[in-house]
Amino acid sequence: MPAIARNAALANQFKNESNLLKEQELARVSAAREEELQRWLARFDADNSGDFDREELASLLCAIAKIPYCPDEYLDTCYHQEWMHLRKQSKARPQSAPAGPRSRPQPLQQPDEGGGRDDRWKPPEPAVGAYPTTIPAKRVHIYVTRFTNYLHKKAELERMFEAANSSGSGELNVDELKTLLERGTPRGQRVTDADLERVMVAAGEQRDGTIPLEKLSSVISTWMALLKERKAIPPGSTPRSDTTSAPSTPRPGTPGGSKKSSACVLQ
Repeated sequence: MPAIARNAALANQFKNESNLLKEQELARVSAAREEELQRWLARFDADNSGDFDREELASLLCAIAKIPYCPDEYLDTCYHQEWMHLRKQSKARPQSAPAGPRSRPQPLQQPDEGGGRDDRWKPPEPAVGAYPTTIPAKRVHIYVTRFTNYLHKKAELERMFEAANSSGSGELNVDELKTLLERGTPRGQRVTDADLERVMVAAGEQRDGTIPLEKLSSVISTWMALLKERKAIPPGSTPRSDTTSAPSTPRPGTPGGSKKSSACVLQ
């Protein structure tokens, strides 16, 4: 018993020390992030509002990424995601609503499938078109991190596009698109004409059309979803890349994992 009690006490002490170190690290990271945010506000918050409007956010992202301009498509995505965040918050039911007849939400006067009423509480829908015009300072770190990932994925897409565009036309024809998709297709799976038609229609193109660079992301996302429907790619796994000629069994002294598939850039 003494040995068991001593071991338990040591384990508990180790756990407490680990939790203390985690709390100290979180406090350090939080303080560093707050200091960084204050620098951003001092430099880019031109109107001293405490938030970032579109121009201020674009200036911040350009300075961090060291690029001349911020793509409009990413800025549009930022404000759309912020609107979705606000919409999700507005739909959340209040956790501590005061009791009383005045504060109780009124049931909806809508018939259900059985012909009665649906008395379940539902939040009001946000106003149509009520897009935010600013990004709160406390959430700007989220979009800075996403912008870094966006630039990485964009560079990878450009590399894949240039490698597949053998004609140099600036757009992928059907044969070039098929070649690109086959490079990231697991063994035993084929890119059929029906597959090509499906991904091109999803990108808003006809079967005999071409795919520009800005639509390659949508094409790859549709193709990966199609492979998952076939259960060719288990959730969370990485499909095999046919661009490598490594044997199925790794040689001694070499890494066991194969090269990551180019088609997984959006996973």
